[in-house]
Amino acid sequence: MFITVPPRFNVKMTAERSEKIRRSEQETKDLKFRPVHCPYCECYLFDVFEDIQGHMAVKCNKCKGVVPINPAYFKRYAVAGRYRRKHRYLL
Repeated sequence: MFITVPPRFNVKMTAERSEKIRRSEQETKDLKFRPVHCPYCECYLFDVFEDIQGHMAVKCNKCKGVVPINPAYFKRYAVAGRYRRKHRYLL
């Protein structure tokens, strides 16, 4: 479950924007998160909801690679598989 955190500073909110936020909270109430990792170095980038679609440009904080990704291609996979791919020189 996602918990909305209000802004730290005073922000002028219109009733329309407040209603959009409330509807978004209701739509994502039962959705789960899944992690997205850097395609180059397998470093954790961010979490997305399981129904996300579309493309986004992402910069990895570890390897500094900038790559456009489609989160639909980065489905959840076993942690053991990621460990094997990342540390294949140890096997």
